[in-house]
Amino acid sequence: MTKTIIDDNGKMKTVTSDEYRRWQNNFPNEVISHEEHIDWNSKIYIWLRFDAIESMDCDNMCKSIIDQLARQYNANDNNVQIREATINKVVKSYGEGKIYYIIKNVE
Repeated sequence: MTKTIIDDNGKMKTVTSDEYRRWQNNFPNEVISHEEHIDWNSKIYIWLRFDAIESMDCDNMCKSIIDQLARQYNANDNNVQIREATINKVVKSYGEGKIYYIIKNVE
């Protein structure tokens, strides 16, 4: 994940783990890019369901997804509100995992 540290010069610095950087690089941007009807500068609701391994940290995954969407669409991540995030079913490996989502602007 990403964390903020103080470097040797006493300045704050953001550090990203190799695993998180790999996750960002492999994020399926092309799958979400068809969401052209979304106004990323307005309030957005997102519903998430996961087919995930039992030990998955759902809260951190939700935040990571929102952060990635905000980066992709140059949006404010504070505009995105999670309406639901649940484990749909437990799978045995990461390779079997899936993320289901609905994204809508707040009306």
